Amino acid sequence: MSITKEERIFYWDNIKGLLIYLVVLGHSLEWIHTPLASNCYKYIYTFHIPLFILVSGFFSQKYKPHKILNTLYLYVIWQIFYSYTFYRLKINDTVLTSFLLPVWLMWYLLILIFYKLSIPMFDATERKKQILWILMSITISIGIGYDNNVSLVGSLQRAFSFFPFFLIGFYLGKTKNDFSKIPRFIVGVAIVVFFSFSFYIDKVNIIWLFNNLPYSVYQQSAFFRFYYFLVAIAASIIILKFSYGEKTIFCRFGKYSLQIYLLHGIILKILGSQFKLFSYFMTISNRLARVLIILLFVFLVCYLCGNKIISSVPFLWRLPKKGS
Repeated sequence: MSITKEERIFYWDNIKGLLIYLVVLGHSLEWIHTPLASNCYKYIYTFHIPLFILVSGFFSQKYKPHKILNTLYLYVIWQIFYSYTFYRLKINDTVLTSFLLPVWLMWYLLILIFYKLSIPMFDATERKKQILWILMSITISIGIGYDNNVSLVGSLQRAFSFFPFFLIGFYLGKTKNDFSKIPRFIVGVAIVVFFSFSFYIDKVNIIWLFNNLPYSVYQQSAFFRFYYFLVAIAASIIILKFSYGEKTIFCRFGKYSLQIYLLHGIILKILGSQFKLFSYFMTISNRLARVLIILLFVFLVCYLCGNKIISSVPFLWRLPKKGS
């Protein structure tokens, strides 16, 4: 039975909603210093950004200069805003130093610009060419870690590291596959690969999961980056298989995922550094109560950031139109 257009929208909004919830949860867990929080953080970071990039590739089927320009506009205004805010909060010592050094979350917007600019180069309909480009991107993704000249500037290390996920999503978007029909055997293998991470989790340096620096800086290895790729793909298969095609609260989060992404960072930094909210969470002795309160807090942040009132302020989310 084929899915309707409405079900397809709910399906992808649920995925984006889950992922943006995990983004906010992951950034909240940075303030919670417990073994459980550390392990949850590591698991979240094995897949939430790779799958988000895959979804971005899925919906980037055409080269649209106006959308690239809009992303560039968002990057510039929010880079300035984050830079100034972090300076005022005394998180950074200086205001904006360079647009090629993204402030915290802004790296994602910058690499999306690079990816969308590359669409004409990698646009291919033949399956063989698609597989070739994906294999080449994986090779470059792993090999770039050996280049000590490619690091934080322009987020190039991340851009190359995550590019295979964008390409895979881009090529998947050219098909009409029903991901709920992914064979059980493939899903079973994916589950095994994903949970195999549990055997290595204590040995993993959290910084490795950022893919933002050469291997030599944190004694990372090409093998781990390849294994990271496998775990991320495994998690993506599981989520694509079991995502829900009906309306849930995550649909709201998915619909407003961009503004949640851009706003939540400021909220967390203010609450964490100025009001010491996460220090208060740490004083809760009952582990279950602490976990539930943190999950509820993340839910509230997503809910408050993702609403029509905030989205009605157009200059915050899109390039102003001529004459407006």
